[in-house]
Amino acid sequence: MDSIFVVDKKQITIAIVENPIIGRARKSFGSAVFSRQSGHNTMRARPLKVRDPKTPAQIRYRRKLATLVHLIHRVLPIINAFMVKYLR
Repeated sequence: MDSIFVVDKKQITIAIVENPIIGRARKSFGSAVFSRQSGHNTMRARPLKVRDPKTPAQIRYRRKLATLVHLIHRVLPIINAFMVKYLR
């Protein structure tokens, strides 16, 4: 098992886990969250505190970002079709 720990000011944030017995771990168990990053199985702890400011400016920004993501998802198939057709 290979483990790499990156220490943040607040907590240990990530451990890379390669386990041939259980394979890829997903979702969460208690305060541990399992995922895959850069081809490695990873485990991290849930944050102790989450700050979620709901100021009017922050809500506006989040709404703009959600609109942008929605537009990208609508345009991305067109871009991919163009790339496949003209760049081969």
